[in-house]
Amino acid sequence: NRGGPGERGARFTIRLPFLERRALRHADSVVRPRGAPVAGVEAGGAPRQLLLVDDEVSIRTAVGRYLQRRGWTVVEARSGTEALEILGLGDGVMPRASRFQAIVTDLRMPGVSGIEFHDRLAARAPEVLDRLVLMSGDTSSAEATELLPRLKQPLVQKPFDMRALADLLDRIAPPAPATAPALPPGAATAPTVPAAPIAPSA
Repeated sequence: NRGGPGERGARFTIRLPFLERRALRHADSVVRPRGAPVAGVEAGGAPRQLLLVDDEVSIRTAVGRYLQRRGWTVVEARSGTEALEILGLGDGVMPRASRFQAIVTDLRMPGVSGIEFHDRLAARAPEVLDRLVLMSGDTSSAEATELLPRLKQPLVQKPFDMRALADLLDRIAPPAPATAPALPPGAATAPTVPAAPIAPSA
C-alpha cells in the first residue's frame, strides 16, 4: 500500500512452473504390476530413502509425491527440529543419518532453520553433507547471504522444476540399474540367429 504521494508501494513477482499435462496424465495412468520392481530399488535390496524437510505441507506433498514416482521412499519432517529427531542428531543420541541416501531441506523455517540444520549435520554427521540439497524461495535474504559463501551443497531456488530436482537427486544417489529376471533352472535360452548378409547393390 502507498501511504502518500511520492511513496513507493510493493511489487510482487509470481513465477509459476510450467506443467506438461500430457506427461502428467501419462505418469498417473501407468499402473505398475504387483511385484514389479520400482526404479531405484535393487533386487532384494531396499529402496532409496529421502528425508524431506519443509514447514509448508503443500510443498512436502507435491515434492514427495513426485519423488515417490521416481522410485524414492520419502520420509517427511515438518520442521528442522523433527528432522534432527528422525536423524538421531539430538543430544546423547546415536546418529541415524546414514539411512538416508539424500536429504532435501528448506532454508527458512521457524525454530531450527535450514542453516542450523546444515551446521548440526556438519558437526555430528559430516559424511552426510554430500547428500544434502537446500531449497529457498528467497536467496537474497540475510540467512541465504550468510550461508552462501560457505555452502558446498546445491541450493535450489523456489519455484523449481520437479524434474530438475529429481535429476539432481539421481546424481547424488543414482538409481540401481534394472536387472533382467533370472531364468528358472533348466530353462532353455532361445538360439541366436545370425543376421543375413546384405546383398551388394547393383
